[in-house]
Formats: sequence, structure tokens, C-alpha cells
Amino acid sequence: MKVLDKDKRTVERILDEFILPYQDRIALSTERQTKFFAHKKVDACPIFIEPDRKIVEIVNKAFPSKIKEEDIEQEFFRILLSALRVAVETLMVNNDRVIRLYPAFGCSSGLTSLGMKQKRTHGNYGAYGPPDALNQEEALKLTIDDVQIRGDIKKRLDFIKYARAMVNDQIPILNSYAGGPFPFACDVMGTDFMMLTATDPKLAHEFLEFCMEATKKMLMWHRDAAGADDCKNTVLGGGSVAKGSRVMQMDIDQAVMFSPEAIDEFIIPSTCEFAKRCNIKIQTLHYCGWYEYFSRAIAKEKSIGTLNNNPVPGKLHDAPFEEVMKLCAETNTTYLGYWPKFINEHSKDYLKRLNKWAKEGVLFPEIRPTSDFGYFASSAQVADYWYQL
Repeated sequence: MKVLDKDKRTVERILDEFILPYQDRIALSTERQTKFFAHKKVDACPIFIEPDRKIVEIVNKAFPSKIKEEDIEQEFFRILLSALRVAVETLMVNNDRVIRLYPAFGCSSGLTSLGMKQKRTHGNYGAYGPPDALNQEEALKLTIDDVQIRGDIKKRLDFIKYARAMVNDQIPILNSYAGGPFPFACDVMGTDFMMLTATDPKLAHEFLEFCMEATKKMLMWHRDAAGADDCKNTVLGGGSVAKGSRVMQMDIDQAVMFSPEAIDEFIIPSTCEFAKRCNIKIQTLHYCGWYEYFSRAIAKEKSIGTLNNNPVPGKLHDAPFEEVMKLCAETNTTYLGYWPKFINEHSKDYLKRLNKWAKEGVLFPEIRPTSDFGYFASSAQVADYWYQL
């Protein structure tokens, strides 16, 4: 999409007023994170803190009016402004989250490389939703030649190039963030793949081999578009950052639907083999919810550095905090993510509980909802208390 002069001037103003003044803060947060993930001594334990309402209001007033979703000619600029808004809010909080731009064209954009079409909430605009899965017969006919730059994945790659030009490479693009072969297999074939792992494991492995090469091909497209190999550090999901250019984050939410046997036979092996073929280390492996067997499998796998299983609504306390922290400590695994307050737990006691494990080099916490601030009136007060612990 063409870079318009007026849009470019708007972005330059945002960069000058809200991004460039925080370069020292970005450098400090990057140093803390990369050292923490490498299990080295840090000047203070890193933490992510959500912006409070006042910060959000300040940023909203400083930004231009939101572009309507139906204005498809401005889609790239709208998505870029949305990402910049998040970046500015992030920097206005005294915390260690680093900024990045996310090419938000749907979690299933990779499927469009096969000619599948994501669904939009309003026809040709609105939120991107997953396409209908292929049946087993259709999926098994796919070859690596079917994986092409087209559809929404082309749009995503074009956006990466557009965003880099708009911000003059002053903000990194989230690019080394993949589901990997197993989630891709689940998305392409749907429930048929789940059944295949049980009824015909050999055929399931063969299909995973195709998915391995397909997801590798797409990951390399994203990294090439973003110039990932030239980066000193790699920004990952949620605003984390790890040292070096050959690291990535993987998401395998589908794992919670599979048995321990399937995790051991399909999920962990295909994930590790994918990283090996790409010659990229898995810094963080994420899934939503709580599945004890899967969490233990991640922690025990020495090639995976960090575990992240964010709690889901209605099941916030399913994961046993102390037990998970001890598991991570025993396996030299870092835990990155949100742990909610206990009912009637004082905010200071909550932060002390998290800080205890952060000082052990185990926990990199996120203070997510402002309701967890409790005693503290602002994000700044949360940060002040945390950093003096």
C-alpha cells in the first residue's frame, strides 16, 4: 500500500513526541529482559504493568480520530495507528515491556497461503476470523508448492514492509511468532486431524511433515520481510525480548484438547523438530488455560526457555501458583505471564508474592487488569512499589 505524505507526517509526529524520548527506557528494559531470560543478574526484576485509565485517556487525545473499519483503503494506516497507540501507552508506564508493531491480519492468515479465505465480520472488512477447515481427503493432497504468497498472508507481508517504511525501522515488527506445524495441522484439517492422530498415527505424522515445511516457509517470509536476521535482539509476543536474532515464540493453544500420549508423540517432538529445521531457538512456548501435563512437558524440554500459560476467564486460579513456580525452578525454566490476585489478597502482599519468585530468576510477571492494582491508584504507584522491593 502506498505511503501517503500526510500519513507519514502523522506517524513522524507520534515518533518524535512519544517514542524517541523513551529510548533510554527501551534500552534499559531490553537489557533487563535479555539478562533475565539468560539467567544473569539484573539491576531490578523485570515486570509488565498495564496502563491505567488516565494514561489511556492521554494517549487517545493525542492520536487522530480512529479510522472506520469500512474504510478499506486506509486499512494499513488504521492498523499501524492502533499498534502505535499501544506502543505509546506501553512507554508511558514505568515497566519493562518493550514496544513492537503487530501485523494484525488474523491468527489464521497463514491458511490463506493455501488459497483458503478468512472470514470477515462485515463481508470485506471487520475482524478476521478463521476459514472453514478442509476435509481429510483435501488436506492430504496438499504439497509445499500449494503454499504461496497470496490472500491475507500477502497483505500481512506487504504491511510489514509498509510499517517499516512509515516508522523508518525505529520500532521492530513482531515476526518470529509462530504456531508451528501442530497448530497449522489442526487449523487446516480441523477435528479430522485430531481423529487422525488416534486412528492413523503414521498418516498424522506424514501430514505433520507437510505442515512442518509449510510453516517454516511462512516463518522465513515474515522474517525476511522484517529484516529479522539483522536484529541484535528479537521482540516476541506481549512485549518480551530475547537476545540474538535466532529466537522465536510459539503458540500451541490446541494442545489442551489432546491426551498426554499425543503431547509426547506429536506436539513436543514436532515443535522441537520445527525449531531445529529453522535453526531458531524457542524462547517462549505459550498456550491458554491450564494443562498440568503439557506445562510439565514444556518445562522438562531443555530446548524451550520459557513457559507461558495465561489463565482464562472463569478459571483464573486453576493453575497452582507455588507448584508451578517450584516446577520452573527445578527445570531452570522461566515463567512469563499473568498471575491473578487471590481473593482478599492485599495488593502489596500480591506483589511481594510475585517478587519472591522473580528474585529467584523464575518469574517474569505481568500485572494485567487495573482491578489488580487495588491499593495502588495508578500504574506508576505499582511500578514504584515493585522496583523498591
